[in-house]
Amino acid sequence: QIFLVAAIVTLLAIILAFAISKSISDPLNRLVNLMHKARQGDFSEVASDKSSDEIGQVISNYNDMIQNIKGLIQKVKSSVEAVLSSAEKISGSSELTYRSSEQIALTLQEVAKGTSEQAQEVSQSVDYMNDLSEGINQVTGNLSEISGFISGADRTSTKALVAVKNLNERA
Repeated sequence: QIFLVAAIVTLLAIILAFAISKSISDPLNRLVNLMHKARQGDFSEVASDKSSDEIGQVISNYNDMIQNIKGLIQKVKSSVEAVLSSAEKISGSSELTYRSSEQIALTLQEVAKGTSEQAQEVSQSVDYMNDLSEGINQVTGNLSEISGFISGADRTSTKALVAVKNLNERA
């Protein structure tokens, strides 16, 4: 009878250990799979675990981090779309302006790729906005230079028309 009781207790201990192990490893395995998807750029899924233990807290923090990353991605996408729209309007002015806008768009696309490092993303965004400001200042300077060229060409054209008119009158 002692062996029977020992066998039953051992069997119950094995079943209990398996259940505890499964209750720990299953949520962690789901979280690892979601982290792998997030590393691949898929932020569409969040982990679900209603427990309030350490694993539940990790999962909750992971979900918060994913929501923050989604927000950053949305902000970056909005910034990229706004910059691309402005770049299209400005690109007709000159080739130099077009290249500057393209550089800004590429820089902002790089920001979008770097969202997996949330803390680093904030400082990089500031750097990219400074680059954008420099690009806009550069575009403004180029437009002023082009305007000067156009004014000079207009004055030259007006002088040429007056000279042709004078020549026609003398002839």
